[in-house]
Amino acid sequence: MSPTSPPTPLVLAAAPNGARAGKADHPALPITRDEIVEACLACVEAGATMLHVHVRAPDGRHILDAEAARALEAALLRRVGDRALVQTTTEAAGRYAAPEQAAFLRAARPRAVSLAWREIARPELSDGERAGLLAWCSREAVALQYILYDAADAAALDHAVRRGIVPDAEPRVLYVVGRYGEDAADAEALDAFAPAGATWMACAFGARGHSVLDAAASAGGHLRIGFENGFACADGRIARDNGDLVQDVLARIPANRRPATPDESRRILGLA
Repeated sequence: MSPTSPPTPLVLAAAPNGARAGKADHPALPITRDEIVEACLACVEAGATMLHVHVRAPDGRHILDAEAARALEAALLRRVGDRALVQTTTEAAGRYAAPEQAAFLRAARPRAVSLAWREIARPELSDGERAGLLAWCSREAVALQYILYDAADAAALDHAVRRGIVPDAEPRVLYVVGRYGEDAADAEALDAFAPAGATWMACAFGARGHSVLDAAASAGGHLRIGFENGFACADGRIARDNGDLVQDVLARIPANRRPATPDESRRILGLA
């Protein structure tokens, strides 16, 4: 970017609960629908323009329940309005097979959804079924973001694009650095991902994950932060809540970036 070029928009997504952590990990981690809505509202007020949410059962377990997902999306849209894009997860979390994930997606019909490529590419679905599901998302204007955990996932997604299974020539992707329960690798871990799309986002686990986010922002990526990935701010202190993490990240974005507006975020992530 030349010295006179304006800063480019950066989408900041909040992931307030995820599939695995619970109240024992942090008392402000949202579990119930009302808690999730309030946590998301705080994130939007702190500057997030995308919300990545997981439905939890009353006992705290991650569930793929289409009725509950639709109800959560509707509740969020009532409170948040057009200030943020709401993204539903299809994460298996070790509990669901690919056909169950596909059936959930068709039944829930969310406005936006995340799909882990390694999960939806499992052999329980044929290539034809996989292509049919993704084509259905395109027809129904469901904004897709593919989750990639390593370079092999990125290569597999690229192969699926070239074979026509994935209908988007430049799919929107999320690079995940590190794993739940482990500290994230340093920023160099981003180098392991071959470019799989023009629009990419990064998230990272653990206190060291902030270096990954900083590197992603400088390299033109978008960011996801929240209790799904960790509880610590960049200076090592434990965040009060998810909104605290959002503020912490926005305070560090480089000079060549600026927070995306809600309309920009929808366009960038494929939800017109």
